[in-house]
Amino acid sequence: MSTQFTGQHENRTRVICHLPLNNSAQERAVQNVIGYLESQRKKRIGVEGYTYSEPNAFHGRWWSSGSKAWVGDSVVLLIVDYNISLTAKKFSLSEQIGQLKASIQEAYRQLKVPQEEVWVISYPVTRHA
Repeated sequence: MSTQFTGQHENRTRVICHLPLNNSAQERAVQNVIGYLESQRKKRIGVEGYTYSEPNAFHGRWWSSGSKAWVGDSVVLLIVDYNISLTAKKFSLSEQIGQLKASIQEAYRQLKVPQEEVWVISYPVTRHA
């Protein structure tokens, strides 16, 4: 798998995860997700770094279908870029993003702070070299 360069550009898929961080258990969950991401470097799928916001930098509210009420969260944004083309033989971009989302859900579940939903958003980006 080669890096997709067009002139002075590199095409990747950017994934943004909205991770609740309201207490120490959720902080550990975020740390576990970061550990998972760091383990992905060895797969050679473009995960060679990531960016995250400070705790309490973002706040959101979402409607809980379980409790039928608005719920407020402090949110950490975690951003990672994947370098997997749609024609890659070894890896599927959809599967890798699905595994990331599953690892996020499992990190919160293991620490007894399961989430009704975790937002994982992806879109194409072009980095100017």
